[in-house]
Amino acid sequence: MKVTTERLPKSLVALEIEPDAKTVENEMNKAAKRVANKVTIPGFRKGKAPRFIIENYYGKEIIVEEATDEIINASFKAALDQENIEPIAQASLEKVELDPFRFRILVPVEPTVTLGDYRAIRLPLEQEEITEDVVQVALDQLRDRHVVLEALETERPAQPGDQLAVTMETLIDGKPVAELDEDEEDDEDEEDAEDEEDAEDAELTSADEDADDEDDDEEDDEDDEDDAEDDAEDDEDDEESTAEETTLVLEEARLVPALYTGLIGIEVGETREIDAVMPEDHSDTRIAGKTVTFKITANEIQGRTLPDWEELPSLENFEGDWEAMQADVRKRLERNSSDHASRALVDEFVKQVVAETEYDIPDALIRERAHELLHDQVNQLTRYGITMEQYLQITNKTHDQAVDELFVPAEESLHSSLALRTILRTEGLSVEPAEVDAEIETLITDYPADQREMVRGRLTDDLKPSVAASVLDRKLRDRLVAIATDKAPALESPAADSAATDAEDASETAVSE
Repeated sequence: MKVTTERLPKSLVALEIEPDAKTVENEMNKAAKRVANKVTIPGFRKGKAPRFIIENYYGKEIIVEEATDEIINASFKAALDQENIEPIAQASLEKVELDPFRFRILVPVEPTVTLGDYRAIRLPLEQEEITEDVVQVALDQLRDRHVVLEALETERPAQPGDQLAVTMETLIDGKPVAELDEDEEDDEDEEDAEDEEDAEDAELTSADEDADDEDDDEEDDEDDEDDAEDDAEDDEDDEESTAEETTLVLEEARLVPALYTGLIGIEVGETREIDAVMPEDHSDTRIAGKTVTFKITANEIQGRTLPDWEELPSLENFEGDWEAMQADVRKRLERNSSDHASRALVDEFVKQVVAETEYDIPDALIRERAHELLHDQVNQLTRYGITMEQYLQITNKTHDQAVDELFVPAEESLHSSLALRTILRTEGLSVEPAEVDAEIETLITDYPADQREMVRGRLTDDLKPSVAASVLDRKLRDRLVAIATDKAPALESPAADSAATDAEDASETAVSE
């Protein structure tokens, strides 16, 4: 068998394969037997007609057609073994010649990834300080989970610590905030209506003048009717209230100062209008930094009884006393703050790495990732009972069109994961079995004592690979943070193969998500 290879862009290898004559002849004979079982030839029972009779009766082409796939499959497999080539996606047949039998096939192979000087990247690690106030807020939230609401035995004005069920409307300059968005939509609708009227006028200028007069009269009548309907709708809208039912807890930490003080002493059925200046960083951009008026009617006042702090450990199934629980909460907050800062740094680090990395990725691999992204999207919709077929109908797309639209994000996803996998290999990071076992022991401490053996067994038997991947992911994140903050150890030796990475494993690099 003759095989020639040619390296092409996008990590493709072209194989020119010419099977030896003996292989071709053997496959032709096998094909003739298969054809003999399918066709009818006078004077012969099915499967008994010799090859030359079939060729004379139906032509040689019928046997060649039957044999071609088998010849290509057998020769292609042998060529891959001979040239030590590992496809990472479906190969594509480019051409076939019959005399002599030879073919050219394009094979997607492991993509090449050439990193820039990623070890020169420097970034700040900006971690939020965990103050006593932050810890107290977290403890208050834990305590609130066990609050007991009590109906008042006798009506009284609201006092600090109470919970109020209220009807609340938020106003700016006397206008409900909820209507601000509606005004913007109305402006857009008016612009659209003007555009439509201009188009109608352009059409009318080409019509007969008499027809214009009639149309104008009809339009005037219709406009009058529409105006009357709009006025009626506006009157109905004016009557509709933008107030909302909500719950407020009378605690200084939960409410803006003016609202907190303004609600002290309110009674059931009473309505108060309270002016307050909202913080500049308020989540609702419509009212951030503005003076608003809260129009509030108290519908119900309930007392709130919170457990003693010393009761909280047992209520939370915490193994330890109150002091130990406070220390544990601080430790968790500090860990979360560190994780958040690390993730932000790693995200920026990856962006810079990707920008400085050169890639040579086969389209077939990108298309496979696009397929994965599409199915991930649809899987998220299955909770609403939407299948792939229904999704395609809703979006009015074919499956191929839906995949094509995800080609760019699929390529971007591969850029991140391939670069990270290459760094992982370059840095020589790995996970030892003892590290996986230690991680399992750490994970089970989050479960009640009576469930830990069950969880340990499940993690050990079914989820050990996932635990190992999590440990490796954390190691990679820690190394990237160390590199960015100039604290990474020197590489022991240059990576033997830092230009290429395992495409299949790269698709599973969690740190890139």
